[in-house]
Amino acid sequence: MSEYKTFVYGATFWGIGYAAASSDVLVVDPGINPGHEFADTFCTKISRLEQLQTELARDFYSVLQKHNAIHDGKIHPAALVPMLCSFILEHKINVLLETVLLEKHPVCVMSGALKWNISADQIIDTLNPSGTVRKKYFNAILHGEDNAVIPEEYLNDEAELPTILPGRFPSEAVLRYPISPETDYACARAKIEAFWRKRPESLFKWKIAVIAPEFYEITDSSQQKDRFFSQGYSDPLLAMDSGIMEALK
Repeated sequence: MSEYKTFVYGATFWGIGYAAASSDVLVVDPGINPGHEFADTFCTKISRLEQLQTELARDFYSVLQKHNAIHDGKIHPAALVPMLCSFILEHKINVLLETVLLEKHPVCVMSGALKWNISADQIIDTLNPSGTVRKKYFNAILHGEDNAVIPEEYLNDEAELPTILPGRFPSEAVLRYPISPETDYACARAKIEAFWRKRPESLFKWKIAVIAPEFYEITDSSQQKDRFFSQGYSDPLLAMDSGIMEALK
């Protein structure tokens, strides 16, 4: 049996932040990318340096800035996973990806064909929020050709309307398509594809480069007993900052 002080389920920005500021922590995630709740949903928003309260989070911001990944409150989504992987290696965080939680009490996980038990004084689940999903979006990265501009009517911030968010670079944008919380992936994909096939001529210079592998979800934090879930935060650095502060309490 493997023994750790803390077992964190979910290699989320909150979970990675917690592990970076603590010791003897094992982080497990069923997916293939750390920080997937923002990276794989194509989040473009990033907090300002002065909004961050911890040195570790500010250092991560500086690394993103050094690599030209952020500008004017926007981040290049493709930079999140490689930069977070570098952060994990730098801080020697124990992370197991493609590993499923079978039992929580006691902890039992499976990776491939290997199953084993883990003893931990504390268990933090960052993947299964107790709050309800308040907003849900299905996003796609757009690539603009020939100096494409975003039509004014799509530069809205209405939660119930399709929106195109400017990306870190002029040729990059993100189509944010609102869906109901109960919508599954296949239905959401059909909706966004139908919308794009009927798009107006003003969007013809934009092409869908890739569709998000995960939904961008915002949970109702008022119904959560804790703040262990990245979905309760608007951007990855605020989530990381919160995890770090929790570990430093």
